[in-house]
Amino acid sequence: MITIDRRKFLAGTASLAFVSAFPLNAFSETNASLKIAISAETGDLDLLQNVSTLSAYTIVFDALIHYGQNGKLEPGLATKWTVAEDQLSIAFDLREGVTFSDGTPFDAPSAESTSNAGWARATSPGSASPMRSTAS
Repeated sequence: MITIDRRKFLAGTASLAFVSAFPLNAFSETNASLKIAISAETGDLDLLQNVSTLSAYTIVFDALIHYGQNGKLEPGLATKWTVAEDQLSIAFDLREGVTFSDGTPFDAPSAESTSNAGWARATSPGSASPMRSTAS
């Protein structure tokens, strides 16, 4: 079980979308393409800079948890989670058997590293991320 600060979770969940377990190698030997229709112009595909890309990323990547159709949190890469009594951190149990597209296992150190990297980018002084005000 890992424990992640709530603010780091907000930034990390978004950044985790960049490195989740979508099997891109399945398309590597074909000329297949994936077309995605979204309701707004995407601009660049950096989720921390442009939140309109979120709808495109949720089709392709997975997150630790996500909102279900009923508006309640549901498992994603985390099978269960516990919010600390002080509500400043969340502990996640991670799904087993998940790998990145290059075959590297998805585990607690990779989830923590991704969360920390997303947090650092979203809260850096020069960041234009719309998430900066939420994460600070």
